[in-house]
Amino acid sequence: MKTVILSTHQGVCFPVIGSWTYLNIGTTKVIDYQYSTISLKDIAELSPDVVIFIAGLECAPKKESLLDIRKHAPLIQLLFDGGDIGWHEKLLSWQDCFSVIVNVDGSPKWPSRKEDLTLLAPIDPRPFDISPDTQRNVLLGFPGAIGSGRRGQLLDFLRSSGYMTHYHRPGTLDEVCSHDKVCSYDRYIEFLKRCRFIINNSMSANGESHVKFRVTETGLAKACLLEDKNSATGQWFTPGEHYLEYTTPEEVIDIVRRVGEDESNRIAQNLHNEIKKKYSPEIFWKKVMQSVDIKI
Repeated sequence: MKTVILSTHQGVCFPVIGSWTYLNIGTTKVIDYQYSTISLKDIAELSPDVVIFIAGLECAPKKESLLDIRKHAPLIQLLFDGGDIGWHEKLLSWQDCFSVIVNVDGSPKWPSRKEDLTLLAPIDPRPFDISPDTQRNVLLGFPGAIGSGRRGQLLDFLRSSGYMTHYHRPGTLDEVCSHDKVCSYDRYIEFLKRCRFIINNSMSANGESHVKFRVTETGLAKACLLEDKNSATGQWFTPGEHYLEYTTPEEVIDIVRRVGEDESNRIAQNLHNEIKKKYSPEIFWKKVMQSVDIKI
């Protein structure tokens, strides 16, 4: 099987690409369309069985080019923020370019077609191997941008309280070390593995609720997830069993002070097991490829 992946240079693309290459199916060629022009001739010569288009539409190839690619092979789009209403107008204008669109933010609130799928983002599990020597020396961590609005107020409060340790995840693969695109993501994962609790906020850029990559990554890192109440995460996981809910920053502090290590480890392990059982790369890619009549 021959696969072509069209992707940008964003750091969030790396674990998704890794989730496919982790399966070691046939040959895969990754083309960065952010910094190079996609050659339809090259794609035709590669004669791929499937083409996967990842990430944003803001720097994507022209619509006509994508339609031409689809003539050579099934074209699958992995959409990161389908539940964010800010994407919907653009998404509607591009729908006919793709054989299937897979929204990986877990939100069903997007203009999907009958052939499209809503799933959770696939994450390469390989960086999450935990050494017996790993120390959970961060009580409460948040990896990512603090942001603004309700999310910013929550995280700023927790950071200033001294209870939360903030790790700023690089936005692109080369912000930390351009010579090695792996290292920035590896540093991010090492931080997750040091955390006992990880706080998430499900709010998208336009105030909608969706399931962040951070949810799956927290589970793979075997940390205890804290998630805002009534989030889209609750459509995939069970509050109290796979994660703990909060409504205010004061409640977050109460949770991390009150919940013992045995209980937080139990919940973390439950989330880890659920992800392995239902949302692994093997399960994700089997569903996606079946949608274009490819068996893997």
